[in-house]
Amino acid sequence: GEIKNDFISWNHFAELCEIGLALRDKQAKKESGQYYTPDDVAMVMSDWFESLAGDNVCDVACGTGKLILTYLDTIGERKAIELIRSGKLYLYDSDETALSICKTVLLLKYGKQLEPYIHAIHCDFLSKTINLPDNCKVISNPPYATVNVINSDWSKTNVATHTKELYSMFMEKIIKQSTSSVIITPYSFIGGS
Repeated sequence: GEIKNDFISWNHFAELCEIGLALRDKQAKKESGQYYTPDDVAMVMSDWFESLAGDNVCDVACGTGKLILTYLDTIGERKAIELIRSGKLYLYDSDETALSICKTVLLLKYGKQLEPYIHAIHCDFLSKTINLPDNCKVISNPPYATVNVINSDWSKTNVATHTKELYSMFMEKIIKQSTSSVIITPYSFIGGS
């Protein structure tokens, strides 16, 4: 019989790229608060996310795509292709390489012809110039890092100035601009500022 080698499946590819990015610049990733989402967490989040309200689907701080790929896997290939083709998939990340990997993996899995329909936004999500689309639901593993200075391009909200935590600022903006969301929250957030 023929042995099927699926070592480089779409999720293995994303995982290998994530490992490569982590090794390339481990300290920079730590300082910017980038952390990889474990499989079991991504699956639980995707299950919750599926039932949420919102036509546009956004992955904020998508990295190489662990959350969005798991979600699309959860809803199945037909629905995933319909979602992408409808132009209602939005990916946001400040790491251009990770964002490119995420988009590439999506195209490898669902078809290169869908390239024009994916909104891959390379940006500083906290910038006042970046806004989520109307009627959206967001899935996110935001960065966990403290900042010393609030960027002049960010909204100087009470959350931003009081916590100086990227995580809190991402969470505030997502909640204000989305219809619904599933966001990883660190245990320390429960007792934090």
